[in-house]
Amino acid sequence: MEFMRKGLRQSGILIILASSLAVFGTACSYLDLLKRPTSRAASPSPQLAVQTPASPQKSPTPAKPKPSLSPAVAYERALDLAANATTIAESAQSPDDWSLAVSRWQEAISLLKAVPNSSPYSKDAKSKITQYQQQLADATKRAKGAKTNIAQSPNQSAAKDPKTPVTVTMGESTGIEPTTAPEVFTIPIKRRSGGAPVIDVTFNGSQTFEMILDTGASNTLITQKMADALAIVPAGKTKADTASSNGVEFSFGYVSSMAAGGIVATDVQVSIAGSGLDLGLLGHDFFGKYDVTIKRDVVELQEQK
Repeated sequence: MEFMRKGLRQSGILIILASSLAVFGTACSYLDLLKRPTSRAASPSPQLAVQTPASPQKSPTPAKPKPSLSPAVAYERALDLAANATTIAESAQSPDDWSLAVSRWQEAISLLKAVPNSSPYSKDAKSKITQYQQQLADATKRAKGAKTNIAQSPNQSAAKDPKTPVTVTMGESTGIEPTTAPEVFTIPIKRRSGGAPVIDVTFNGSQTFEMILDTGASNTLITQKMADALAIVPAGKTKADTASSNGVEFSFGYVSSMAAGGIVATDVQVSIAGSGLDLGLLGHDFFGKYDVTIKRDVVELQEQK
């Protein structure tokens, strides 16, 4: 009996020890598990936005002054400006054109004055300055004159100086450059025939005849007496319109020139009338490019625009 008790006590002790060992092992395993690092991926730490300070704006660099031209370049540029001014002056038709020419001459002179005395261009520059100043004075005068002409009405325009005639070739352009104020040519009226003005017309620069300025005649018609005096040889037949008839047939010939009131026409074909015509008729082939105004004592021929 006692043996059985001992056995039971020993068995109990063994059970208790086994249980204690099991509990201790479990606890150690749990502690060991707690000590191990976890396998979770570390979440990235949020990046802080770093603002880069804006770089300060640079102040604008002041423009460098343009270097002065060398004497050679200044001299050549002055010559170019002078050539340009000459071209403008040759075709100037308005105050603005002449003002532009004046500006070019002034620039050219200014560049030449900048050429130093030590430069090999100095002598030529001084000579050009004198020449260009004369051109400048002329262009300035013409610019003022052009402005004055614009301010005037056509009736205020001065008559063309008969000493400087305008040459007109039949069938060709007059060659007259249009101006801001049309030219007005004045021809004195000597008398009247049937109400039409009679004026003097000079042929071939030497012989003057009275002729009727006939606004209804398409061609100039001379008398047989005039043809004989001018030694005109008939070259053929032609038809012309007169104030009284149309398509009248006449012989025709040529004269070297015809002039009246400062207008000169060269190489003119004229029709030759029969013996029944006492006065020649000055027709549209002479004054067709002009507006004709017949006044009491003069005939005014104004250039058409």
